[in-house]
Amino acid sequence: MEKDETKALRKYVEVSFSNSNTDKMKLIEEIAEVISNWLDNESDAQAIAKGIKEREVLSTTGFGNGFAIPHGKVAGLESPILAIFKLENEVEWDSLDEEAITQLFVILVPVDEAQDTHLTLLSTLSYHLMDEEVQRKINEITENEAMKRFIEMIFKKGR
Repeated sequence: MEKDETKALRKYVEVSFSNSNTDKMKLIEEIAEVISNWLDNESDAQAIAKGIKEREVLSTTGFGNGFAIPHGKVAGLESPILAIFKLENEVEWDSLDEEAITQLFVILVPVDEAQDTHLTLLSTLSYHLMDEEVQRKINEITENEAMKRFIEMIFKKGR
């Protein structure tokens, strides 16, 4: 059953993101700009990048096997966001397995959002990303809508 925290989750996907930056912090700024545009400037790119960077300096969000789950609290957001980017160019992310990443699952929540929402989204996503079959399926998906449907299925399953 879908949890209340995930009902309002807005999902944005780019399965073929031609990232011009291979530096982690510069890529964060690049994707923050894209997300801000997707949101029709509901929250500006600087606030998005700040939220992600503040969390990233605490410890890496590089999950391993080419995946990273950068996340943060962002001023101005109306509801939680999951933005998925499949990168064309690898990025060194200080991942747990010390491998470069090619897939970003960015979780953003409003600053005043309950901590539970943030943790529910993060734990559900990371739980499923540990599954090699889920990783394989994500790697195979080449269309934005197919990725959205797959992610929705993951969140409906919960943990």
